[in-house]
Amino acid sequence: MNIPTNQKLFLAVAMGIILSFSSCNKYEDGPALSFRSKTNRLVGNWNVVKIDGIRLSGDGSVVVIDFDKDRDFSILSSYFQSNGQYVSAREAGEWEWENGKEEIEVEGSTFKEDWEILRLTNKELWFEDERGQKWKCEKD
Repeated sequence: MNIPTNQKLFLAVAMGIILSFSSCNKYEDGPALSFRSKTNRLVGNWNVVKIDGIRLSGDGSVVVIDFDKDRDFSILSSYFQSNGQYVSAREAGEWEWENGKEEIEVEGSTFKEDWEILRLTNKELWFEDERGQKWKCEKD
């Protein structure tokens, strides 16, 4: 079967486009394509739903991470201790992109860490901290 030259050219260009979309995935778990900038997707309040596969459940445990456009950062954690006392703590600081926007550096008054982004969509943020813990967050 003889394929005309213009069809061969079209097929070659189409294959190039398809391969570029499938191989340019910035984060391990996606997305492959987004029309929002990484900063616009990151900015906002994120509810932590899982840490290392363990779901933060309805027992009163809450962890919320907030990224601001001005590079301000805060993390609020509230939980019940084993003695039944409810504890709430907030850490604030600054964040910035690292390693070609594949990582976020967060720095508070008591810590400084790089978080490797595994997935960043408008509604999902998955990352791995320096201790190897995998966090899954959902946006408000």
